[in-house]
Amino acid sequence: MFASHAFPALLVGYLGCSSTPAIEGVVTDHAGAALDGVRVTVRKSAYEATTNEQGRYTLAYAPGRFDVAYQLDGYTTTVVELDIQESVNFPAAAVELIPIPAGPGLYMLTAAGTEPLTPGKMEKQVASASWFETSYKIFCTADGGPEVSAGTIRVVDTLPDVVGPARLGGYGLVRQPKDMAEEIEAYDGVFTDEKARVGEQGLTVRTLQVTQGQHAFVGLLTDRSGVQNVDVAKPCYPFLVK
Repeated sequence: MFASHAFPALLVGYLGCSSTPAIEGVVTDHAGAALDGVRVTVRKSAYEATTNEQGRYTLAYAPGRFDVAYQLDGYTTTVVELDIQESVNFPAAAVELIPIPAGPGLYMLTAAGTEPLTPGKMEKQVASASWFETSYKIFCTADGGPEVSAGTIRVVDTLPDVVGPARLGGYGLVRQPKDMAEEIEAYDGVFTDEKARVGEQGLTVRTLQVTQGQHAFVGLLTDRSGVQNVDVAKPCYPFLVK
C-alpha cells in the first residue's frame, strides 16, 4: 500500500479573528484548470465543502491541528496538514490534483489530460568499430508518440519496470573489450529526472527538462559499479520534442 502524502503543518495565528472561521482556497489540475466538484473535508470531523466551477471552496473548521483532504474521482487525493490555533479566515495555498491513468504505462501530462506513450522496440546498430571498442547507436521504433515543446515536461509512470529518459540519435553505446578492463556498456544519452510520489495513491510523477530532438523512456539495468545502462531487451517509449 502507498503511504499517505501530506504537506508540512502550517502554523497560523497572525490573521484577523473571525466569529465564523473558514479556510478558503482553490483546487486545480496539473495544467492549472479549475476543478469543479472536489470534496474538501477536515478529517475526523463533520466539516465539509465542495469546489465550485472556479475551483474555489470555503471550508469551516475548529481551531487546532488537523488534516484537510481533497478528493475527486479519477484524481489523486491530496492531504494538507494545518495547525491553526485561532479562529481566523485562512487563505490556503492552491492545491493540485493529478489525473490517474486507467492502466499501467507512461503518460504525458498535457493540457488535455494524459496522453499515453506508445511502447516500441529497442534496436542497436554498429556505428563504428576498432580494435579496442565498438560504438553503437540505439533507436526506438514505435508507431506515433506524443509531441511536446522543449522545456519542462511531466510524465506519470505506472510501469512495473525501471525506466529512464534518454536522448536518441547521435549518442553512442560503447563497449570496451574484457582484456582491457571490466566490460563497460554505457549509453551516454541517458539523463536524470526528478521523481515524486503524489497523493495518497502514491502516483509516480516524473519531471524532466528536454531540448529539441527524439527522446524515449528506455529500460535500465544497473551494473556492479552502480552505472545504469540501457536494456535493449526492454520496450522503449518514444516522444518528440519540438
